[in-house]
Amino acid sequence: ERNEEHDDTKIHELDSGWEFREATSDNWFPAEVPGDAMTDLMSAGIIPDPFFGKAENDVQWVEKTDWIYRCIFPLTEKLEGQYPSALELVFEGIDTFSEIRINGQLHLETNNMHRTHVLPIPRETASPCTLEITLKSPVIVGERIMAALPRLIPTSNEDKPIGQRTSSVVRKAKYQFGWDWGPRLTSCGIWRPVKLRESDELTEEEIQLSLLRIDENQATYLVQGPLGIETGQITIQGPENGSVAYSTSDWETQQCTLKIDKPQRWWPHGMGDQPLYTLQWSNHHQRRPVRFGIRKIEWNR
Repeated sequence: ERNEEHDDTKIHELDSGWEFREATSDNWFPAEVPGDAMTDLMSAGIIPDPFFGKAENDVQWVEKTDWIYRCIFPLTEKLEGQYPSALELVFEGIDTFSEIRINGQLHLETNNMHRTHVLPIPRETASPCTLEITLKSPVIVGERIMAALPRLIPTSNEDKPIGQRTSSVVRKAKYQFGWDWGPRLTSCGIWRPVKLRESDELTEEEIQLSLLRIDENQATYLVQGPLGIETGQITIQGPENGSVAYSTSDWETQQCTLKIDKPQRWWPHGMGDQPLYTLQWSNHHQRRPVRFGIRKIEWNR
């Protein structure tokens, strides 16, 4: 376990003591985190090296299998019983569809390989803590997504019938589904570090702004955060630290509504200016700025 200290934050990387098993089996094997199921299966001697000869064909069953990863670790005596937001798990990369349980209770589900997830550990969590991550087959889940679509989404990299090319509907590295330059090794796993973060400090990435509606007169945002964000106040600065008319609602279940009058919209490069606003969240001992541009952008898939 590596321990890093930055100001009032301590980070413990959970990089040892992991084990994994097939979801339908009771046999546990050692696992490496960061890593993935394919390399762990190789280390356990369950599958051959898929890059040797035609062994790629012998490992295709892995892509339609669910896996469970488990790590048991102690919560320090210092932290037990503290405010819930003081202790959290940071998942820098989970590939891709997962269910995350703490001591048997489901707390988080993921569906995107390319983002980070932060999970506050509840105050009542008993020590030692059992972290269990169920990784679902990206191909099986992808097939269910495709079955619900009104039309097929084409993709050219997969050597599969058109109705089985699931790489277009999952947020997962496309090369894993095969290409003309590489094998099809559609694995899953915990591909970036898992960290236990001890801090009562709110970080900027924990403050999320979601644009609800916008017109020429007003932009309305939903501001969300973890437990403890309700103790802070919000102020807004306009572009170039200018004044701006705004209002906020009362906090309710870790969220509030923010309204900004006469919003100046952010434009892509070459189409206009890029005015940036600053949200300042502060309480009695900390202050966190979040810069943002006002613009509604929709991704039409």
